[in-house]
Amino acid sequence: MCAVIAALVLIAVASASEPVASEPAGADRTVEARMLEKRRTITPTVGALWLDRFDLRGSVGASLILTHYFDEIFALDYVSAGYVHTFDLPQAVALRESTGFAIDRARPIAFVTTGVRVAFAYGKALVERTRTVLHFSPEATFHVGVMISDRGAHPLFDVGLGLRVRIADKLVLYLDYKLQLSLEGRAFLPVVGGMPMLGIGWAF
Repeated sequence: MCAVIAALVLIAVASASEPVASEPAGADRTVEARMLEKRRTITPTVGALWLDRFDLRGSVGASLILTHYFDEIFALDYVSAGYVHTFDLPQAVALRESTGFAIDRARPIAFVTTGVRVAFAYGKALVERTRTVLHFSPEATFHVGVMISDRGAHPLFDVGLGLRVRIADKLVLYLDYKLQLSLEGRAFLPVVGGMPMLGIGWAF
């Protein structure tokens, strides 16, 4: 579902991007100048997220990310998010209905993390149909922090990959996918989940 939404957003971005001027037949094609500048910028981002935990519990929520880019490669992230709805995944429902047992696990409420974001490449894609150019930057992330659940606070770690896409001047689209690990319970048992995030940011 998240992949479908991301694809639709990218199509919309491509349609809204600035068109490339048509070139005379036989003319040499030129490479469009770099337009996704990150050096010494701060980008607040608001968005939505979906957490799919391996303990068969899912959550949807909203996020606020503040990214401080020192240069075109390295940045610091400050992430906060809250879950507005948590539910059992279909596998957990089937297990409860067939056995009468429910899985003993915490209900996530919110989390706060900080960490690094590294832009390891820069790309441009020409959309022939609309004659527009998409400027994007793939990124890797690593964060540490705290998850708040109905059972207290737990250490939290995540590692992920993301894509930053220029929509317009200073307006950017974020697509992130994180593998999240929290240490829960008295024995600090690891609970792993996958978390796609989609957001819009403004660089200044």
